[in-house]
Amino acid sequence: EAWYPGEQAGPALAGLLFGDVSPSGKLPMTFPVSLAQSPTSTTAQYPGLEPGDGQACDPGSPFGGATTVCQVDYSEDLAVGYKWYDQFQVDPLFEFGFGLTYTSFEYSGLSLDQNSDPAQGQTQLTVSFTVANTGSVTAAEVPQVYLTLPSSSATPGRRLVGFDRIELAPGQSQTVTATIDSTASDHPLSVWDVVADDWIVVEGAYEVAVGASSRDLRLSGQLLVDLSPAAPAAVAELVALVERVDALREADHTAESWAALVAARAQAVALLAAPDPTALAVEAAQAALQAAVNSLVRSGGGGLPGTGASLAPGLWGVTAGLFLVSGACLVWYDRRRRTTRSAV
Repeated sequence: EAWYPGEQAGPALAGLLFGDVSPSGKLPMTFPVSLAQSPTSTTAQYPGLEPGDGQACDPGSPFGGATTVCQVDYSEDLAVGYKWYDQFQVDPLFEFGFGLTYTSFEYSGLSLDQNSDPAQGQTQLTVSFTVANTGSVTAAEVPQVYLTLPSSSATPGRRLVGFDRIELAPGQSQTVTATIDSTASDHPLSVWDVVADDWIVVEGAYEVAVGASSRDLRLSGQLLVDLSPAAPAAVAELVALVERVDALREADHTAESWAALVAARAQAVALLAAPDPTALAVEAAQAALQAAVNSLVRSGGGGLPGTGASLAPGLWGVTAGLFLVSGACLVWYDRRRRTTRSAV
């Protein structure tokens, strides 16, 4: 079956059938197994009910065959199209984004990053990955990026937020990058707030999925969208934890567990040195650092001060550690004080 083929339908179909070119189209809709499987399968949803007696309207007339208007129940709410199938875990005949090819594609190397501006309530997500043609035919692929919003958004299913079309020769690969901007016209990271009468970016953990269709998802990861500034008390707790970590000794622990602690500490210190760290970022950094501490494997004693650990200088030295952390905290406090004075 060809959709809107035009005057070159014959040569195009012949090229596909004889293998001169590989098909690369993707479905812009979902094909259900039957009408009963569709999101609007009830009579109340379509064609609607007569206002008075609740009888089904005549589908052949917008006025029910008389002078009354049919009442249609949009009970699917936000679960429209492929989102409905995802929400209720219904397997369609052909899913949204489905397409055929004479070759095969491999997805790898998912990389996720974000750049947030808490002051403006804006954020930008960057999703990068590699697609390789692992078959023997030159063909085009349309990789797709989907987001599942945090549960607090009460938004059903996944949301298509990006796609691209790339043509690859056999054995060739290409890096694909999708930028998801909260200020875009389709509001990919937002929900409508009826009280604020505006689009609001949802904070929390976003599930990112990449694949060849809405069901053929090859890669997945998580991004944390955080726009709320951290409370001074939370920052102070993280500073205190870093200071306690600096009192540990490398010699008391195995190399592997110590390396994990070094990495977690470096991330925490970098966050403390950043301007206006966000609440979720500070919470995540503290949880990661505490987990690294809890996972330390002793080679001859050790642990946090107060649990039998030596207070002698470790890898960085207590003095250097306190200097770095205290400096980062003072920078954060000074910026916070200036912001407060400007606001006043």
